Amino acid sequence: MKVKIEVIEALVDLVVCRALVDKTTPNSSNLRNGWCIDALLGDIDAFVVIACNNPAAYAEIGRQMLVKVKNLPEIATLTRLAIFRGERLLPFDANRQKSLIAMAKKIKTVISGLPDGTRKLRLQSLLEYHTGVFYDACGLFDKAAQSQQESVGKASSLGDVSGIAIASFLEIFYRLKYALQKNKATGKIFTEMQKSFKQLVKVLHGSPFQVQWAEGNGPVHMIEACIWLDKLHPQWRTWVGTAFAASKKLGEAFKPDANFVRAVFDMDLCGNQNTGEALKAIAEGDSGNEVKATVLLILIRRAVDAGRLKEARSIMEKMPKQGTQHVCAIAKRLLAPSK
Repeated sequence: MKVKIEVIEALVDLVVCRALVDKTTPNSSNLRNGWCIDALLGDIDAFVVIACNNPAAYAEIGRQMLVKVKNLPEIATLTRLAIFRGERLLPFDANRQKSLIAMAKKIKTVISGLPDGTRKLRLQSLLEYHTGVFYDACGLFDKAAQSQQESVGKASSLGDVSGIAIASFLEIFYRLKYALQKNKATGKIFTEMQKSFKQLVKVLHGSPFQVQWAEGNGPVHMIEACIWLDKLHPQWRTWVGTAFAASKKLGEAFKPDANFVRAVFDMDLCGNQNTGEALKAIAEGDSGNEVKATVLLILIRRAVDAGRLKEARSIMEKMPKQGTQHVCAIAKRLLAPSK
């Protein structure tokens, strides 16, 4: 959903006006609370990025804001992070990836020069989270896991239980991807992931993050992991049902995941073989690379199991490469000649 120019301008004016008089700071025991301008940007993020699925508009809001708050170093840095958040969600090639890595390094340098205090700590925590998610999208899973591990450390020292739960879950999820990419053992990691997901659901119950993470992103990641590992987990139907219900509460940004969840609910892991067309539609639609690669992996497995290796190789050629190195590695192993 496109966000109109006049809406962008109004949101910029709203945030700038609040920023000019904002004397609040994050709560020392929980950095997610207390800083008014941080919360306001979070609300705008929820509307522009999540509900409208328009990260480019969010980045533009940040750019326009930055011009007007340059004399407020901490808020200007928060604005730079908003720009990075919007930009990292847009499609990127090798050049954009290089540019975003440079942007993250610059923000880290800027933060290091800020006066000590809870605003600085909050900015460091935000950067670690966003950098981790960005590295994941690049397929740099080891770096992604390391960033989330650092985020866990900061959240733990400051009592941010939601931050601990989310970053811990992502850190394990990224380690699983790295293990799959490198063809390493995954059993213990998946067991950790299950435990971390249970903790995520428990901690986020009743919090502002419940729907997005405990009901949306978390179950989707568990479903993906099961597909990659070719596991039929006892909680499969529960996770699928939870994620599908969450799709009705979340905005435009979650629609591709909702379509994915709808398709996997009926796929062969649940006993229905007639889902090929739905999976192909997802692979050709506007889903993210990881979801596209995951449904293509399902189709490759079906072709291999049926002995249709030529078809499987043809599907492999359609596999997106950016951020899907783990799924590509699984598919290549399936197609490798038997020794």
